[in-house]
Amino acid sequence: MKCSPQTEALAYRIWALARSRGWDMHVGQIASELEVDSARVRRVVQVKGWQPRLRSNTAAEFSPVFNLAAVSLRDIEKEVPYVR
Repeated sequence: MKCSPQTEALAYRIWALARSRGWDMHVGQIASELEVDSARVRRVVQVKGWQPRLRSNTAAEFSPVFNLAAVSLRDIEKEVPYVR
């Protein structure tokens, strides 16, 4: 499938970012980092055949429960104001 120059430019940005992180990302993270709609990123990834390289979205990543191994108390305190 032939892509427009804008799509090819986005594909390069996706490839460069994902490659720099060892492809250990999912579409949502790429979209967030590049400030691009996730549906557009997903489509480019599918067209280029990169989906198997990327991490899949899992329910655990979107769980409201904190992963305390990855989040420090200081980070939590920044997000949740102290109320007396």
